[in-house]
Amino acid sequence: MSDRPVRPTPGVGIRIYDDFAEVRLRVESAEHRLAVAFPHDTWRQMVPHSLTLLDLPFTVMSSAPQPSWLASLEGRAVWLETSEGRQQVTLIRAEDLLVQDAEGAYLHAGERQLRFPEPPPVANRGEGALVNFELRAPGEGVLSYLTQALTWQAHYTLEVDGEGVARLTGQAELSNGTEQALIPESVTLMGGQVRLSGPRSGRRGARTGIVFASAPHFSPEFEDVREVAGLYTFELRNPPVLPARGSAVVPFQDIDLPSFQSIAGLFRSFDTRSPTQGTCSRHYLLRADQPLLAAQVTVRERGYLVGQAKWTETASGDPVNFSLGSDPDVTYTRHVQERVPPVEPERPSPSTRQVEYRVTYTFRNAKARPVLLRLGEHLGRGTVLALTGDAVLAEQNVTFETTLAAGEVREVGYEVVLEERE
Repeated sequence: MSDRPVRPTPGVGIRIYDDFAEVRLRVESAEHRLAVAFPHDTWRQMVPHSLTLLDLPFTVMSSAPQPSWLASLEGRAVWLETSEGRQQVTLIRAEDLLVQDAEGAYLHAGERQLRFPEPPPVANRGEGALVNFELRAPGEGVLSYLTQALTWQAHYTLEVDGEGVARLTGQAELSNGTEQALIPESVTLMGGQVRLSGPRSGRRGARTGIVFASAPHFSPEFEDVREVAGLYTFELRNPPVLPARGSAVVPFQDIDLPSFQSIAGLFRSFDTRSPTQGTCSRHYLLRADQPLLAAQVTVRERGYLVGQAKWTETASGDPVNFSLGSDPDVTYTRHVQERVPPVEPERPSPSTRQVEYRVTYTFRNAKARPVLLRLGEHLGRGTVLALTGDAVLAEQNVTFETTLAAGEVREVGYEVVLEERE
């Protein structure tokens, strides 16, 4: 029976979440034992207690340190480079670089002082691990573990043309924090929050570059999104190579927008300060025909970059509303008049009173084109008894929408009767 370990190829199947990944490796054994060797970098970034075998029952799993590449040179001749020249020495102990010279003296060397009889590996020179499984029976299964070395995040781009028609596209950035390139057979990107209860291990490797997956010899493509236990899964066909300590960016398919509006918006809570002045904000309102992930969105209008924002995870068909800041060309002045009836009706409670407010807005559009204006005020200070004027009421929110022509100044207002606590 051979105990020679099989070193897995990282990334046979990868399910990548926002800050960790599940690596699934197909394994098989014709014997009652399976031995798997993990290089230093892979073992260091593995989430503790996450390693297991699926579909291949085992009775015992044990792990032990695996000697590093340098440890394999113990007892062999190497060269020590000093200011006095080069001399041949014997590597006695790799852990602290203890060497012995020709006269039998021991000394500690620096790694940069040593010269080796064979090329050292580019990565994974540290101590790895050898994991042994005692199997109930020979067979095939999946070796699964979680790692912090592989992550992904979504980025969206919203492009609006001169006619106000919007196009939304997305990109998936897959990050590899290990010191070796990965060539996965399959990749599934998981959208949504998954929390791990245990401690994390190691640290993510620093990224050194980004590869855009646009080479003509393969064409990464996402299948239709699916839902699993409140998470969204994106299956990626023909996944790209994930470069060592780098990232690969893969475009999503275009996302259909059943509705889109670019507006000048003013959304605030009701108060009685008067007068007040300010500017409206540049708001974008849209609905997508598929789930949108929590991500950064870059907005371009007529080819120009006009801002970036972040939105939260949103289900398919739900509204998305975000702002890119103030629009100095659309301004307003707000006045509030308060009137208490001279003879109040009978109060339902001695601690309340009825007050009528007249709210008047004067909006000015300084642009050379029309803009869609939307006003929203939240009436949180009392119970609404009556509302008249230009606005409508929906669940304690007063809303108003209109189009301001180029250069137009318009006055709008509403009257509301509130039952307030004294």
